[in-house]
Amino acid sequence: MVTTATVTNTGKVAGKQVVQVYFSAPQGELGKPGKELAAFAKTKLLQPGESQELTMTYAISDMSSYDDTGKVQKSAYIMEAGDYKIYVGNSIKDAGEHGVRYTYKVEDTEVTEQLSQQCAPVQLKKRLLADHTYEDLKTNSDEMNPHYTVPAEGTTKVEAENFLNSSGNLSVETFYDDNLQMKKCLAFLNEAGRYMEYELTAEEAGKYEVIMCMANGYAEIQNCFTVAVNGQQQPGISFNAQQTGDGNGASEWYNFEECEPFYINLDKGVNLVRFMANKNNPNYDYILFRRVGDQEELYNKVIKAEGVNKIEAEKIRCSRYDRQQRSTHRKLYKR
Repeated sequence: MVTTATVTNTGKVAGKQVVQVYFSAPQGELGKPGKELAAFAKTKLLQPGESQELTMTYAISDMSSYDDTGKVQKSAYIMEAGDYKIYVGNSIKDAGEHGVRYTYKVEDTEVTEQLSQQCAPVQLKKRLLADHTYEDLKTNSDEMNPHYTVPAEGTTKVEAENFLNSSGNLSVETFYDDNLQMKKCLAFLNEAGRYMEYELTAEEAGKYEVIMCMANGYAEIQNCFTVAVNGQQQPGISFNAQQTGDGNGASEWYNFEECEPFYINLDKGVNLVRFMANKNNPNYDYILFRRVGDQEELYNKVIKAEGVNKIEAEKIRCSRYDRQQRSTHRKLYKR
């Protein structure tokens, strides 16, 4: 597409001008901006009364739109059928005021370039359209699906970056495993209060073993996070991240290792499991969940200001070692 324009300096002093070419594509299935910049050129310094002809060129396929959701053809640049209107001016406002200078007609929708999906967003739930409405973004890819079903038997692997909600200031980083396959991990859970939250639908209520796969380039980090299930903090969890290398390079943050397990209670049905940072954290590759028994009573005991408070001595929670059940005497504590 070639556009020519003659610019004349009608003023009393020397000056330069920029000429801009815009196009307006048909809305079609994909939706488009009102106008898009296609090309521009700048004159030399023109003396009063002097003129210069500018030529601006761009490929017709530059007016294509990218289809990232598959409305026409997924991961392809598309020129939809319809009128492509051309505008020329020294700004988008000026070009619009001068009106349509040319109309390029496309009879049939065509694919101008076929690509493949790379680095697709995993957190964007909706986006603004040209008509000021919002479009919900969904994916059928299991890799990006933040909804996990946890069976009563076996182990469920949850990719750490596939969280349902977060504090909004985390990062998803890429790395290469030992087989040179590109992988993703969760990073920058590095301040107290930052969190990621996962939706786990448990087929059966119970006590679940949790194993974090992490990489830590620092010295050991102790008590990294707290865990809450449906808003109820799980007691007895003190997750410590050992250093996974000798600290001599950025790759230390991608030497992933599975850690000692801790345990949480999951209800039957939907559970929102939130990991909230107490301090700096390692990078996380994935999280494993496995049912190991019935639910345990959670003892976050509130001590009343008045009267007698009773705590069963055997109601303890150990996250790293098996405990021996022993008969104990009950004790009464009074403030």
